[in-house]
Amino acid sequence: IVINKEKALRLGGPLSENIRRSFQVRSGQVFQTNSEGLTTFNFTTKKFEPFLPDETAKKLLKDHDVRFVFQDKTNSYWFGVDYDQLIVYDPKLKSWKQWSGKETQWFVFSGDFNFQSQLQDAKSYIWFAGAYAVFKYDPSTKKFKKYLVDTTNVSSVKNFIKVIMEPGDGNVWFGNTGLLRYNDAKDLIEPVVLNKNESARIL
Repeated sequence: IVINKEKALRLGGPLSENIRRSFQVRSGQVFQTNSEGLTTFNFTTKKFEPFLPDETAKKLLKDHDVRFVFQDKTNSYWFGVDYDQLIVYDPKLKSWKQWSGKETQWFVFSGDFNFQSQLQDAKSYIWFAGAYAVFKYDPSTKKFKKYLVDTTNVSSVKNFIKVIMEPGDGNVWFGNTGLLRYNDAKDLIEPVVLNKNESARIL
């Protein structure tokens, strides 16, 4: 489904004139964000409705700036909120989890600058990537690990990750001004120079 501004206005939904970002998660659910928080598309009524499954959602999401929405393999939702919070909602358990910037070594969530991509790989690690940093979340330990932080020059573009991909070769790849690949054996993200055959196979 492609929903432009004019169609969104016809479909209705809170403040659809003020759409900031749109997302479609792995289940097919469509979200959009606006100044009132987060809305989701109801395929029955064909309208956007506030995503407020409970009272906690009203506190954590309503009237907040939701920068991205991601759904993992357990169907939990991950929200980047107000630049400095990561909020996870498990609809099965109806539970919420909040991480602040301090707990995640202060990484800034943004759907249009700092954090450009999220991915859960074949080993169930969840990757968050953007300007200056890449974070890997391990569901088994419930901890984050940070990679690729340029502490000497935060304006440098060398770590600005535009996209994360897992093309089926057993590796997680990152695209920025060049190409990088996660080395599982070394637990490092390294620059990669591909020959023509590798480029054709991966890209």
